[in-house]
Amino acid sequence: MGFQVPLLRLDHHCPVSPVQEEAVEEANYAMELIAGWELEMPLVYDWEYISAESRTGDMDARRLTDCTKAFCSTVLAAGYKPMIYFNPSQSRTQMHLEELVDYKFWLAMYSEFMTYEYKVDMWQYTCEGRVPGIPGNVDINVYMPKE
Repeated sequence: MGFQVPLLRLDHHCPVSPVQEEAVEEANYAMELIAGWELEMPLVYDWEYISAESRTGDMDARRLTDCTKAFCSTVLAAGYKPMIYFNPSQSRTQMHLEELVDYKFWLAMYSEFMTYEYKVDMWQYTCEGRVPGIPGNVDINVYMPKE
């Protein structure tokens, strides 16, 4: 006899916008892709550094925070729950996280224990997890919403 695990649908969007207007466009595009879906999980904003030569290579904390706010407020206004994905270093050097506390946080911190100065809704604690039936490593997360 087995057990049932609920499948949670999550849309994870990796933006490349260096300006707020494009962050809004990307939010709208992501919502077009999921139109008609009933999401049980938030729509995630995951900005990742590509390279110094990329068009986002000179992103500073002010611009990234403003783009993050633009994406999240657009998603929220459309009736979805936004979430912001980041790692500790990024949150301390590339974002003004104190301005984003009204949104859900997803922290990638690969360690046995999580000690972090902000409350997070999801913790990605490893990228070397194993799941039967999936070849290779997978990210493993714990979902612990604030609400």
